[in-house]
Amino acid sequence: MSKTTATPDACGNLSAGGETSGEMLVRVYEYGCAREAIRGMDAAIDQILRRNELWNRIVEIDNEIRTKMDAVLHAGPQEDHLAGLRQGLTELRTRLAQVRADAKSSLIDSAQLVAQIRTAVVEIQTILAEVKQIRKANARENRPLLRELNSERLRRIQEAQVSAGLYWCNRTAVVRNYEVARARAMKEGRRLKGRLCNGAGSVCVYFQRGLQVAAVFGDNGRLQIDPVPEEAWNSPSRSTRRRLARTNVRMRVAVNAGGPVWLELPMTMHRPLPEGAVIRWATIVREQIGLAWRHRLLLTVRTPACQNARSADAVGVDLGWRITPEGLRVAYWCGTDGRHGTLVLRRADLLAFKQIGALQSAIKAAHEQAKSFLRSYLDRQALPAPLMERASAALSSPSPRLLVTLLQEWRASRFSGDRYGFGRISAWQKQHIHLWTWQANLRDQLIRKRRELYRCFAAELASRYGIAFVNDVPLRRIVKRSLVVCENIPAQRQNRFVAAVSVLVRILQNAFEKNSGTLTRIQSAGAMMACYSCGTLDQWNPAETLTHTCSHCCTTWDQDFNASLNLLRRGLAARDDTC
Repeated sequence: MSKTTATPDACGNLSAGGETSGEMLVRVYEYGCAREAIRGMDAAIDQILRRNELWNRIVEIDNEIRTKMDAVLHAGPQEDHLAGLRQGLTELRTRLAQVRADAKSSLIDSAQLVAQIRTAVVEIQTILAEVKQIRKANARENRPLLRELNSERLRRIQEAQVSAGLYWCNRTAVVRNYEVARARAMKEGRRLKGRLCNGAGSVCVYFQRGLQVAAVFGDNGRLQIDPVPEEAWNSPSRSTRRRLARTNVRMRVAVNAGGPVWLELPMTMHRPLPEGAVIRWATIVREQIGLAWRHRLLLTVRTPACQNARSADAVGVDLGWRITPEGLRVAYWCGTDGRHGTLVLRRADLLAFKQIGALQSAIKAAHEQAKSFLRSYLDRQALPAPLMERASAALSSPSPRLLVTLLQEWRASRFSGDRYGFGRISAWQKQHIHLWTWQANLRDQLIRKRRELYRCFAAELASRYGIAFVNDVPLRRIVKRSLVVCENIPAQRQNRFVAAVSVLVRILQNAFEKNSGTLTRIQSAGAMMACYSCGTLDQWNPAETLTHTCSHCCTTWDQDFNASLNLLRRGLAARDDTC
């Protein structure tokens, strides 16, 4: 939260020095746009391509400078030894994943590998501490050189911005995104990556001092939305609401000699913007779903915090993923009012998510068959030199993209006797497009359905409780541990992707902030194992059974219910201590 003081000018822009002030929340409102009657998309696509090109150029500069900095900070033999240890740890984890995926493997082999991994982790931590000290010393000794390299980075990035040919709002957005991504990448010890220039991306406008919501329905010079009547949100008739909510949005995407260039799209304003809100960013996102393009309008606004009296009740939410007879359990909650419940993804949805993987396997198998046919065809029939180069690249690449490129060039330069080979590859492309489109649309439908389920769950909890405590799930550590797995992906890893706990956490955070509530992360160590009734900590394997009977008080409980209740009590105790 932040405090702001501002007054609107004649155009609706805000300037400092007004008399109104208060706590403000930053929220993003999303609206869908239709695919028909779009104007100015060519100019928008040009800006999207230029944004991606600028990003790729900045990433190239950043990686080049970081390579030079790493050479200056290099810790010598210790750092080389650390790299070897990390490679060995990766190999051990890969072997452990293979052993655990094989039901016939013995527990002894698994235990030995776990012991070796623990030993390797301790050794890596020891060497890593030494490497950090050496790198810090190198940084102190070479501080002038590092400053010179950083100045070079900033100068080259500034030159790239000037030559990008971008509207200033888009240029500002690229640089801001880069600074955030760079800080995160340096913290995680990885490099930034480039983006594909395939027409997907976004264009935006930025209001430095903010734009009043009422002004966006006028003749603002950067963003305009045709007014929508109140009946679009208040009418008891759904058909009336849907009809009246249709409007148009216009965004300034570029400037040429003739003046501003506008992008205009039909949109559905299914909900109003909050009164007193201030628009800071407006973004139109262009994304490809299968063969179709979808557009969305995102409005980032600063809105006054809700002043409604919040509930004094609290709730503990245990997040995770577990297969139950009902489906995939993602959360278990318990409130101070005695209520409790679960959030479950139904088995039908799990089967649909598995179908995404099955379609991916079918796509991969069809691609391998097409490459196998192309190899045998080339043994009998030679292609022209340009096509031969494309064919060699397609055969050596795991991506179907190069095979599609080969077919496109082949179609433009047909020759005598190629009917059979061209027909077989064309048939593969038709099947590939069908499977790929099916998979893309199914994934999009399931993700949107899951998000709506999470949104309703979070809204219900936020309306009933004013305080929420959730377990601090170490998702980053889990993801790192899961990156090295064998080809037979364990079901638990699939369930992690289906559950998308990080998405649920963000939705819960937004819901409680919207209702003036608070959401606090609580350390969950021992919350699942310690009995909520008497506090006894038994030694048992929670992976074998969902329920457990306490050895001291003989209470039988569901381990997720037990964890949520312990989280609730820990959170309330922590609040009492701070008060």
